[in-house]
Amino acid sequence: MTSCGVVDEVVTPLVLSDETTTTEDVVSALSVNTTETPAVTNTTATPTCQVSQHFDIASFIGGMVLAFGTVAIVCFSRLIFQARHEHTYNTL
Repeated sequence: MTSCGVVDEVVTPLVLSDETTTTEDVVSALSVNTTETPAVTNTTATPTCQVSQHFDIASFIGGMVLAFGTVAIVCFSRLIFQARHEHTYNTL
């Protein structure tokens, strides 16, 4: 069941037994009778709840601060790492 009360369809797989089966048994189990036409009913699932969607400016600004802060920490850490581990190689 989903969050709004809509029931998901469950499909059960065909399980063959451990007994000796022949090709005819498998074909008869998987064959579809084409002479019968099943009755088709049109059913539409309607959600029972309404989801309220709105733009939250505080979450947007918090996400921007988090993203820029993470980028700043990564860039600053890279500069520190390069400054400490920078070796100058002199050509012979």
